[in-house]
Amino acid sequence: SENLLENIKNVISWYDLLFLEGECERWQVHFYGLMDSLAEREVLDVCQRFSLSEKNTRKIIGGRQEAEETLGEMARRLDSKKRIRRSEMYELLEPLSTEVKLFMMAKTAQKETKQWISLFFTKLRGQKSLLKGRDLIRLGVRPGPLMKEILADLLKARLDRRIKTRDDEISYVKRTYMDQGRTV
Repeated sequence: SENLLENIKNVISWYDLLFLEGECERWQVHFYGLMDSLAEREVLDVCQRFSLSEKNTRKIIGGRQEAEETLGEMARRLDSKKRIRRSEMYELLEPLSTEVKLFMMAKTAQKETKQWISLFFTKLRGQKSLLKGRDLIRLGVRPGPLMKEILADLLKARLDRRIKTRDDEISYVKRTYMDQGRTV
């Protein structure tokens, strides 16, 4: 619809003003908007008529599906009235391409959904724990699956603002993984 295409233009302008690192295929966001009201079979036909590569066609079909599923999941979580942690929204949005997130932001009428996507781009995106694998090894953690689990747990705690500094992270690892008698 015309309104969606106007929203896409505004969302892309907003995104451009953030000056974020990384590529954004703006044409894809517009293409999602143009194809929004079509059935998947019709989208495939349009992609073939425009001679889009198989890779781009898969991106368009998959991106549309991801956008719909994620918008639905975000709406369910927001409707549940349970407090939503930043780490939960990060886990939902992180795997999606920039183009899909921007399309979702333009498509949704839900203010809270727009706010979460905005928060992702401005604050959550690119977050990492301050401790790295080598730091965990110095603390006595053996390389392996547990190390990956600890780093993911540290990231969640950082996103949810339960830890802020490197010392907080060290204390968290000791308290959560070492003081509990877990084998590290």
